[in-house]
Amino acid sequence: MRASQTRAGHGYVATAEAGMDALSLVSYLDLPTIASSLILANEDGSFSMLQADSFGRTPLSWAACGGSVSVAPLLLESGCDVNRCDKGGYDQNEDSQTPLFAAASNGRAETVKILLDAGADAKIADNSGQTPLLRAVFNQH
Repeated sequence: MRASQTRAGHGYVATAEAGMDALSLVSYLDLPTIASSLILANEDGSFSMLQADSFGRTPLSWAACGGSVSVAPLLLESGCDVNRCDKGGYDQNEDSQTPLFAAASNGRAETVKILLDAGADAKIADNSGQTPLLRAVFNQH
């Protein structure tokens, strides 16, 4: 099965082939009803909302990439750590980038506010010394 969706403004394409799970896909597409159902279905802990896909992105990082204003708060309320580290993507990856970098880099102002209100650290610099603000300016946002 292949599920693809491209959001205007950036080059990320979400595909099930890349190991993206259902929660990551609906987070990226900002589908809160489905996300809520998946989160509720996970009360037994059968999957981790912090699980990274083959890109190293968690549902929260996909929500930040897609500019989620509905699902990102659900993930944060469900225990996703806004500054969590993983192997890649935008949950503080090997370049030391957090979900805030993804939202700022893609001009997702509302999502940036949600992440900051949840305690995202805007002072974290990546391995190149850039902060989310510098990344946003660099990308003309």
